[in-house]
Amino acid sequence: MEKKPLLLAFSVNEELEIFLGEQLSDENDLKFVSGLREIEMMFHEDIPDVLFICPGTEDEKILLEIAGELDLPPEVVYLFNLDKKEEAIDLLKIYPGEMVTDPMKHPDWLKTAVRRAVGFRALLRRYKVLSREHNKSELLRFHLSTFLNYGLREQITSIQGFAELIQASPGKENVIDNALRDIQESSKAAGTMLDKLLKYLQLESGNLGLKAAPVNLESLLETCLLNVQRKTESHWFDINVEPFSVLADSQMLSEALSSILDNAVKFSPGGGVIKIFDEKVGDEVRVVIEDNGIGIPEDAMPHLFEPFFRLKRDVEARRSGSGLSLLLARAVILIHGGRFEISSKEGEGTKIEFTLPLVKEF
Repeated sequence: MEKKPLLLAFSVNEELEIFLGEQLSDENDLKFVSGLREIEMMFHEDIPDVLFICPGTEDEKILLEIAGELDLPPEVVYLFNLDKKEEAIDLLKIYPGEMVTDPMKHPDWLKTAVRRAVGFRALLRRYKVLSREHNKSELLRFHLSTFLNYGLREQITSIQGFAELIQASPGKENVIDNALRDIQESSKAAGTMLDKLLKYLQLESGNLGLKAAPVNLESLLETCLLNVQRKTESHWFDINVEPFSVLADSQMLSEALSSILDNAVKFSPGGGVIKIFDEKVGDEVRVVIEDNGIGIPEDAMPHLFEPFFRLKRDVEARRSGSGLSLLLARAVILIHGGRFEISSKEGEGTKIEFTLPLVKEF
């Protein structure tokens, strides 16, 4: 008989214990603990699949640090009331996991969060096995499954959750405004993911439909930068570009440039400078975009252009993403007859270089 997923609840009150037992014990093995020493001993014997905590104490932060040191740490589900929302969100920025607002009023939401957390841990186990075996076809299926279930579905679940939060908060304008903002962001993220999936399928079928015409590269870069700059206050851009005219599909090239710039911002979370410059090299223009962010591990470099591939740290940290951005950006450049190269060092940053054909002068 298959073993039930082990769920461990820490620092919950008696009322919440009874509720969790009623909602979850049929499908899962559920245990309650209250002391750090007790939970440390348990981790040595049997690492739980899911760890429940109620945000708000230093003990819980220590517990999360202990769990994070494990080879495959448990997934985390945060249980919190509305008055603890800000504390929970702050904690979530450091220790990723599922959030359940006012769980006793939303048992179905709680059960969904647990199923997702258990499933995500199972996916991580599978990922580790496939990575060791270097099974490329199975890894592709794994990454596609992760994209659909823990990328796209995560945004849909967020929309559902915040909609329920609005229903549970009549008259609380601040809560409702924040929830509506989150719904808008999740909807936008879901739409972007679907767009990238569609582009990938078009790429695979050879049906991208290139419409090339002269494009002012400087103007296009400036437009893309304006959109990216609105998303960050902690980065500044060192720009040195010339108004070269390139032969390109402006829409496709704009999307590729935006993806590269978005990644530069996303993967330099501490802020800093992003350098952008271009130069004429023969009958081409060479463009360089360089950040001083967290960089890419050396062992991940050969896999960067595999469909749906995502870095292990991003999967484990539950960072949203499709695993298609770089692949699509590179494909756009190659379709235009250019070259695309990426170099990176973990902890120091990433540099992307690509070329595009100049418009010939007669």
